[in-house]
Amino acid sequence: MISQKTLRDLVCQQTQQNFSQVDFLFDATGALAAQTPDGVTVAVSTKEGRRDFVAADFLVGCDGGASSVRKAMGAKFEGEGSTAGNLRLLFHSPQFYEMSTLRPAQQNWIVNSEVNASFSGGRSFRDDGDIITATFWNITPEKSSEILADPGPYLWAAAGFEFPFTFSHSDFWATHNLVANRYREGRVFIAGDAAHLHPPTGGLGLNTGMMDASNLGWKLAAYLQGWAGEELLASYEVERKSIGKRVVAQANHNYRSGLPSDFYEAGLLDESSEGEAIRTKVGKRIFQMKNDEFNAPGLVLGYTYAPSPVILEDGTPPEPETVVDFAPSARPGNRLPHSVDGDGVPVYDRLSKGLSLIITGEDTSAGTQLASEARALRIPFEVIELPEATRPLYGAKLLLVRPDEHVAWRGDALPNPPSTILTKAVGLTVL
Repeated sequence: MISQKTLRDLVCQQTQQNFSQVDFLFDATGALAAQTPDGVTVAVSTKEGRRDFVAADFLVGCDGGASSVRKAMGAKFEGEGSTAGNLRLLFHSPQFYEMSTLRPAQQNWIVNSEVNASFSGGRSFRDDGDIITATFWNITPEKSSEILADPGPYLWAAAGFEFPFTFSHSDFWATHNLVANRYREGRVFIAGDAAHLHPPTGGLGLNTGMMDASNLGWKLAAYLQGWAGEELLASYEVERKSIGKRVVAQANHNYRSGLPSDFYEAGLLDESSEGEAIRTKVGKRIFQMKNDEFNAPGLVLGYTYAPSPVILEDGTPPEPETVVDFAPSARPGNRLPHSVDGDGVPVYDRLSKGLSLIITGEDTSAGTQLASEARALRIPFEVIELPEATRPLYGAKLLLVRPDEHVAWRGDALPNPPSTILTKAVGLTVL
């Protein structure tokens, strides 16, 4: 067993961060006890029965699909729950991949007439063999119980041969098509699965949750440090809920567009010219129907936060929403396209913890002027000079970029007064 102190030290070491202001509470549960205009109180209970109360400025519920925080703040899921049942089964098998024609992979889909399954896992140096996860898709609880009563025939049918294995763990889980009707109530927020639930098809869940945290994290920090206003906090739900809806819709589309056995056709495994023709036809069908599940840069990189109360749009029309196709664009609200500075340093590595002004050219007067305005507003600020050759990529001489890598404003000259783009981007009301 690893001690709690050792685990905390490992987290700090791996992330190269000092968590001196972070308390890790193991084997504990938390629940919103009270909220006032000035803060929240969280009740923390341990498995030993101890109950403490923690006061905080804000509470962010990252506590999964059954989120107590979501329920306490009065938010509800909208959509359709429990759309399909699935069984995940973890097992160990000596030299499984040496015996199999399957390769260690993130997923191996099993296209046959016997089971609707996929394998994932990799080679292991454990004495009990390779660690494999088998997923049986779109099954009833009764079928799940039947498989668990004697998993061997089902695993062997999926692999195509009999092999020794040791059963380790299983869970029966449901797919959902759900998005919370609200992401915030006063000083309480939700993020990740607490705000949206969908099938794992497409691998979108962790990415979406992390980007919820990225969007909300800098906004809370800015507000608490005193250089942002209430409007910035309000923008979290506006910006992330629209993305949550889009991701949930796509993940459910991916699930419905075909599971492994849906692509089986009689004669698929025949060693003949007819069998080869069937395999070619099925392969084309799989690519046509599943390409947007496994190849989705337009979805994961091409999303926009516009319209938003803290984005200054420039009048250019938004790009059409795509899943597969992706063309980088610096339109306000979009993720800043990648480039490097004159020293070869990626622009993302240069961004401030506050706002950054990118200048595509040699005229730095705008940077000097806006830096002065930022100091007066106590906004962390960085001026980044890029080669003029990057201007066609960014579509303007100047870009104001947020710490989450999204463009807040762009133009060829600063407005009058220049501070208006700063205050808008951080939700400040200047009297």
